[in-house]
Amino acid sequence: MGIKIEYLADLPSVKAYITRIDAEFVNVREAHVRERVGKYFREIATIEFDKRTGEVKADPHEYAPSEREAERIKNEILDAEWPVWRKARDDDPKPKAVLEAAPDDVFEYRDADGTLIMYQVRSEVKGERAYRPYTIYEDGKWRCLMPDLPHIPLWGMENIGTSDVAIISEGGKAARAMQRMIAQKTAKDRAAYAAHPWAAELDYAVHIGFTAGAFAAKKADWRALKRNGIKQVIIVPDHDEVGYAAVKDISSLVDLPCRVLQFDDRWPISWDLADPMPDSLFEKRDGKGYYTGPSFHDLLTPATWATELVIPPGEAPDSKKRVAILRSGFKGQWLYVNQTGLFVWRHDPRTRYDEAKFNAVMRRWSDVKDTASLVLKAQRINIDKITYRPDVKSFSRDEHSRMVNEDGDAALNLYTGSKIKSEPGDLTQWHKFLEHLFPEEQSRKYVERWVATIIARPDIRMKYAMLLASVQTGTGKTTLCESVLRPLVGEKNYSSVGEDGLVNSQFNDWIAEKTLVVCNEIYQAGTWKAANRLKELITDQVLRCNEKYKIPYTLRNHAHFVACSNSPVAVRIEDADRRWLVPEVTEKIWGDANFNAFHSWLKAGGLSHIKHWAEQYGDYVKPGERAPDTKTKKRVIEESRSETCQEAFGLAKAIETEGLALSFTQTALNQWLRTVVHVRDREKDHEIRKAMVEAGMKTWPQRMSIGRKTQNVILSSLLHAQVMALPEVERGETIRAALRTPEELAQAVF
Repeated sequence: MGIKIEYLADLPSVKAYITRIDAEFVNVREAHVRERVGKYFREIATIEFDKRTGEVKADPHEYAPSEREAERIKNEILDAEWPVWRKARDDDPKPKAVLEAAPDDVFEYRDADGTLIMYQVRSEVKGERAYRPYTIYEDGKWRCLMPDLPHIPLWGMENIGTSDVAIISEGGKAARAMQRMIAQKTAKDRAAYAAHPWAAELDYAVHIGFTAGAFAAKKADWRALKRNGIKQVIIVPDHDEVGYAAVKDISSLVDLPCRVLQFDDRWPISWDLADPMPDSLFEKRDGKGYYTGPSFHDLLTPATWATELVIPPGEAPDSKKRVAILRSGFKGQWLYVNQTGLFVWRHDPRTRYDEAKFNAVMRRWSDVKDTASLVLKAQRINIDKITYRPDVKSFSRDEHSRMVNEDGDAALNLYTGSKIKSEPGDLTQWHKFLEHLFPEEQSRKYVERWVATIIARPDIRMKYAMLLASVQTGTGKTTLCESVLRPLVGEKNYSSVGEDGLVNSQFNDWIAEKTLVVCNEIYQAGTWKAANRLKELITDQVLRCNEKYKIPYTLRNHAHFVACSNSPVAVRIEDADRRWLVPEVTEKIWGDANFNAFHSWLKAGGLSHIKHWAEQYGDYVKPGERAPDTKTKKRVIEESRSETCQEAFGLAKAIETEGLALSFTQTALNQWLRTVVHVRDREKDHEIRKAMVEAGMKTWPQRMSIGRKTQNVILSSLLHAQVMALPEVERGETIRAALRTPEELAQAVF
């Protein structure tokens, strides 16, 4: 029986050696030499003591004991009875450090079946924050050591099973804060969920933390994630150089598809998920802040380790030759598309690179320079082109497969829906907002159908757009588009464009792969150029996509449009136009109190309730259905006519109202219009005739010989009916006999 020891450092020879090299025990058999780098400790040497042989292994070797030290250490180790680590049991008393610490300073590390492996206690010593581990041994004593395991345990493993996606944070603090928030077991957690702009995106994953600092990331038990059913990993490093450096270690060890949350300069150094969001990402209104920053998924970038080096087939097991192959977690993450010559990231198909750029980006995640060749060799399916099809489901049940058949070609579907969950709930605030913005009931009904359809039925492409026009600002048009529709159709499926982008830019990436395009202030220049461009896009079935620095390609058009303007004549609409829904929009400012209450409700689950409302709506717009008429649309039609056409329309309307049977020539009409319209807008003759037809009059299909020239003739509807009842040989003379001048008609009817 050997000498019982509490710690290995109780052995004099071991203590002397450890003191000489300035090492510290981390568990019962391993010590580290560390140096401080900012807030982190970096391991520069690892010392392992072998209980069975008494030997000491040091890495690097320069930290190894001398021959004399090694001999003494060996003799003492072999004569010692070491403490043996075990997992904790329910009846084990807690260590004193845990009992004396505040509850939030204690972290429990458990395995996947919920068994306690260790406690970690956070403390402040002279302004320095420290995290100390406590593990129990067969003698029933707790020691300030890590467990005697090959790898450091991860925080949160007991929660695995709720999701197959793991979000990994540095340390247990951030992971625990997020896990508590999404569980919403307390009022504090529910308030945190309601206030967090990424709550819905963080809610679909299990949150895992690794301990001992970013420099020790490679020592964590990453393989446990895959063993316990995790299929995807999102790494959220602390926002600093060391934190991002650890991502490569994690990615290379998990052997799972990985993404990393890449912060920009709007986030402070060392920020993590447990910290408050930066104030700069919120818009202040009436003392409250409304998030205006990027979504969680907007910040995600690829981080899957691509390759591993293996002995080539046919080589001896001890051969030093190595070849690179793709790892299982990487295969299928990137797909090559023949049409565009681009490598497309399956998680977010808008991330696309040509071969050179792909190899440059992958160099960080690969052992070789030419990863593209490995991907091409491993890709088993031929992908002819990309497509954007909200209306088609992929061949596979895997949400990331994205493969569809389009016109006989294998196509990669770029469409990804909104991440907002659908949940029933109180819709009072939603209906209150709609009743304010669209005070006229019938208009509101039309808007509800359009909104419900684009949210719940992206497979239906509506053939008409919405025009939201009000002179007053601050009514809620922007709130509807940006705060409601944008997240509910999906951030990636939404864009906004101004008049310049619509009319002047040669690039149209703002419409490519979009379900909803919001067009802002499309009448700023006092012309209808933007509106006329929109008319084409509303009905176009196919787009030629022209994005900067990319090969142009064709794509089906699934975009819907909302045009917002402070001008009531932002769009020139003809009487028979079927492309525009023009609801009555309020001219009343809603006020900060109402907006604040509405935005707070949206962030507290209101978006989920609206999505559920849309999914239950039922009365969706049908494919090919024309835009319903509204009083506002009729007013816009009238006000969008030029002054010349308004005069012509007014004359025709008066003639029809009086029930007169008469006709006049285009020439006589033009002469009269020049006398009543002081500034001629040079309206074309066919536009003038169109305005009169919209008022009820008719145009004779052939030009008639009147005087010494052939002319276009306009007839009242009554005369037209009388003429059509006559034999064809009598029609011309009857029309000529009914000719009047617009001057005498104007005097008679006005």
